[in-house]
Amino acid sequence: MDANGELRQRFDGPRAYGCWREDEGPEVSGCAEDRSQLVWVRFDLQLSAGRIGAVRFHVLGCPHTMAATSWVAESLVGQLVSALEEVDPQALRQTFAVPQEKLGRLLVIEDAARDCAAQIGLHK
Repeated sequence: MDANGELRQRFDGPRAYGCWREDEGPEVSGCAEDRSQLVWVRFDLQLSAGRIGAVRFHVLGCPHTMAATSWVAESLVGQLVSALEEVDPQALRQTFAVPQEKLGRLLVIEDAARDCAAQIGLHK
């Protein structure tokens, strides 16, 4: 994968970004933030038979954070809800060539996914 191309594509047109229509609504929401790094992430999920049926996200942060959040949201669709506990910040760092000093921003993505898992009642 071309990390720079993937980063640019997801920053320019993030998939699954935004709100549900009023008649759809999420079943589960989870969020996390780190004000010292100026980053905030929220995932909104619809669930179906123990799987993640659809995901929307909101993010405030740098292009790396936006791209990685978009990728996580897209990759969760169709997965078992336990996948929320398997978001790997180090893998995201490698996928998007994120500098080590921005790792904390990727940890916020992991925390938002785990907050969703907590809302569902999953425990690791």
